Amino acid sequence: MNKTIKKYLLIFIAFGFLLLLTNKVNANSINKINMDVYIDANGNATVTEV
Repeated sequence: MNKTIKKYLLIFIAFGFLLLLTNKVNANSINKINMDVYIDANGNATVTEV
């Protein structure tokens, strides 16, 4: 391979590796949700969390 291609490939791999190391996810988690859903004759819905 050409030296320039090798250089860009190495930079691309190093950049990708750094992104993997710095990827932090800060998210809330939901383990369980209970809901009651009532739909009347007109098609209106009422949602209640239990």
